[in-house]
Formats: sequence, C-alpha cells, structure tokens
Amino acid sequence: MVVKRGIGDRIFNASNIIFLALISFITIYPFIYVISSSISSLDAIVKQEIYFLPKGINFDAYKMAFNDKIFLTAYFNTIWYTVVGTFINVILTTSAAYPLSRKSYSIRSQLMLFVAVTMYFSGGLVPEFILVNNLGLYNTRWIMVILGAVNVYNLVITRVFFQSTIPEEISEAAKIDGANDFVIFFKIVLPLSEAMIAVLTLMYAVGHWNEFFKALVYLSDSQLQPMALYMRKLLITGGAAANEEAGMAFYDEFKVLAVNQQFKFASIIITMLPIMCFYPFLQKYFVKGMMIGAVKE
Repeated sequence: MVVKRGIGDRIFNASNIIFLALISFITIYPFIYVISSSISSLDAIVKQEIYFLPKGINFDAYKMAFNDKIFLTAYFNTIWYTVVGTFINVILTTSAAYPLSRKSYSIRSQLMLFVAVTMYFSGGLVPEFILVNNLGLYNTRWIMVILGAVNVYNLVITRVFFQSTIPEEISEAAKIDGANDFVIFFKIVLPLSEAMIAVLTLMYAVGHWNEFFKALVYLSDSQLQPMALYMRKLLITGGAAANEEAGMAFYDEFKVLAVNQQFKFASIIITMLPIMCFYPFLQKYFVKGMMIGAVKE
C-alpha cells in the first residue's frame, strides 16, 4: 500500500534537506577554504581573491613544511605518541575493564567505587607535577603516554560492554578446556570486542593527536614536543618558521605575509590528514560500540 504524502510532509522534508545542506556547507567550508588557500598562488592570497576554489596551483608551502626540520620532528613525535600511547591505552583499559565486569571477581564493586571517585576529584596540577618530576618522567617521551593512560569514562564504558556482551559462561567453558585467564582474555575476549576496541582506539588516538596541555607543562625540550604545540607556536609567532625562507625569496612585505599564511594552512592540512583518513575505517564500529557499551540491562 502506497501512502501519499501531504503538502505538510513535503514542506517538512524539503525544509530538513535545506537545513542539513546548510549545516553541511557551514561545516565543510572552512576545510575547503584552508585547502584552497594552501595550494593557491601567492598573488591570489595577497589580493584576497580566494573564497572557495583555489586560484592558481602552488605547492611551495607543502615543500617548505617538509623541509622544515622542526616541523618534521614535531610530526614524528605526534605519530609516536599516538601509536604507542593508543596501544598502551587500549591494552590497559581492556585488561582493567574485563575483570571488573566479571561477577566472580569479589572486590570489583570496591574497585569501581575507587575508580569512580577519580572522575570527580583529582590531586591538582602542582602535586601531579611534583610526582612526575620525582619519578624522572619530566621532559621524557613516556610522560605523554603514561600519564592518564587509562581514561575512567572509557574504562566504565568498556566494563559495561564486556558485562553485557560477553557471558561469563564462555570463560567457564574455556577454563574447563584448560585455558587460563590470559588465554581467555587475548584469544576469546579481545577478538569478540572489535567494536569496542575500535571505539577506544579512535577516542584515544584523537586525544593523543591533539594533545597540547600535557606537552606544554611537561615537555620543555623542543625535540620532544608534538605537533599541537608546534602549531600553537606557529600561530602565535605569525609564521616564524617560514619567515627566514620567505625573506630570502621575497622582498615584498605582503608576499612574506602571504607565504607565512600559506605555510600555516599547509601545516593545518598535513596535521589533520592522518586523522581524517583514519576515521572512516572505524566509523562503522563507532556507533555500535558506543551503544552497546553505554546501555546496561
């Protein structure tokens, strides 16, 4: 049976389409503008002729970025912190959430209460800094991946996921066959938790990729600082990383400003590109994992 839609339904649907198209354009336009500005000619940037599509093709800003040793060092540091940190985060979060989801673990309620308290109270920045310094982690790579290695919110979501998705009967059957807890966790639990692991990987990876405050407080060595801190310095100094090279090639002050501006845009695109490429592969798991882990029966 075909149901005919009235004029009110058509107006409502048309309004929704127009509204969503407008929101999509507002969201996408800044990315398009930055991409267009990063590859446009310097004359178009100086004359402020770029509004949507690029005018002229110029990849000098990208060449300048990849020839900048400080930029490449910060980029490598960010990749290292993201890969190593995410691996540690996922392993620690899942290995802590699994026993807390098992009814056979007698003190799980007490531990969950202890963990939940940390969501609302913290020692503060100064005691944390003193602790980090006394442990010898200040100005080292490991501070970026060890401090805050387990996010309590993610731990709770993962615990609920294990509790609602993986029955304890599976563990009991595996133990009857001779498997120990490590075998059960790595060969049974983790393979059955692809959706949740994908969610954790995405959330932790994005957090590490955009990490700024931790590096600002605990990393004074520029050779260890991530991309987010480099971008902050770049925006504050007005493109100081490009000034030296720009001054040698251009004598027009406006063109120097254009080179610096284009260098910023190119740096932004290079910084965003890995996450933008990484996200679509995990998107199909994201909603599923969040819904399963957020609902408790």
